Amino acid sequence: MKLNIANNPGMKITLIGAGANLFLVIIKFIGGTLGRSTALLADAFHSLSDLLNDGIVLFTHHIGRMPKDENHPYGHGKAETIGATLIGVAILIVSFHIAEDVLEVILSDQRITPNWATTLVALASIACKETLFRYTRKIGKQVGSPALIANAFDHRSDALSSFATLIGILGALAGFPIFDPLAGGVVALMIARTGLEVLKHALSELMETSLDRDTLDTIESIILETPGVIHAHEIRTRKIGGKVMIDLHIMVSPKISVTEGHNIGEHVRHRLKEAVDKVEDILVHVDPEDDRYKERLYPTRRKELEQLIRPIIEQTPGIRNHPHQIRIHYFKEEVQVEIIVHLEPGQSLEHTPSIIAELKNKISELDPIHEVKVLLNLE
Repeated sequence: MKLNIANNPGMKITLIGAGANLFLVIIKFIGGTLGRSTALLADAFHSLSDLLNDGIVLFTHHIGRMPKDENHPYGHGKAETIGATLIGVAILIVSFHIAEDVLEVILSDQRITPNWATTLVALASIACKETLFRYTRKIGKQVGSPALIANAFDHRSDALSSFATLIGILGALAGFPIFDPLAGGVVALMIARTGLEVLKHALSELMETSLDRDTLDTIESIILETPGVIHAHEIRTRKIGGKVMIDLHIMVSPKISVTEGHNIGEHVRHRLKEAVDKVEDILVHVDPEDDRYKERLYPTRRKELEQLIRPIIEQTPGIRNHPHQIRIHYFKEEVQVEIIVHLEPGQSLEHTPSIIAELKNKISELDPIHEVKVLLNLE
């Protein structure tokens, strides 16, 4: 599985972030150990978790960008959502372990004042991680990657935790040693909050939660404004790897042709793709009547109806033995039939009404048929 990094901005920013995280892990561990800062050591563990998360993002982002195939007709976007879920879990685990270590320091009643060098490490971390957050989130939104966006907010949580670390160190240097371990506790809480947010969004997508109400209202308005649409129902939306999928039903007049109904549906698809961001696929089901409350399944099909109707047409005097067109409409639990016939050559037009009436009456007597229209082709 070859990683195409050159043409993939998501992978580029993730690799840059991984390099930055590796650097921060080293200087935070060294600075926290030599500078005697509990908060900075806690922050170092957060950066280490970020480094591991970068590996998850690289793998799942690559899988998620793979094209559709026979076994994955909707693509591989769920891989990115799974990656975001793993990142959320990893962040929560790290926050728990940091909180454990901080609590142990506080309960031990050991108060060690860090040195000034630790403030430089904290400042460097804040600047680095805030920059990574902004660029990773920007690219994540551009390419529609949940894993990149989750990783961006992990960078932001590291920047905030480094800020809390800086406050704790400055407090300890000002003569309040308890500030340093307390800052470590604040770091743990901030990391946990970020983990919960990332996990919440990832699980929401895994559970195929619908788009927000405002977007759904916009979608419905666009559908109803499309010429030919009577009303819309069963509008369902979901996300797969940051891409939007929409399924919907539209009701059109039962008297229009199949091709016209299909054309109306295509106009709905085109308008929604232009109006809604990151739409991957739209399935439009065209209904001739409202089927929300009752499934309409008519037992009599075309083949059976033609077997009943064609012999009657052929046996009716005055009707030419010609390929006749039969249109069948299923509407409001009724079967309606339209027949286009040709008269025999030389047939007098004055007898035409009686011929049509006879044909119509005979077909109307057939059990499954409720309404008959006979149209005359004069060509």
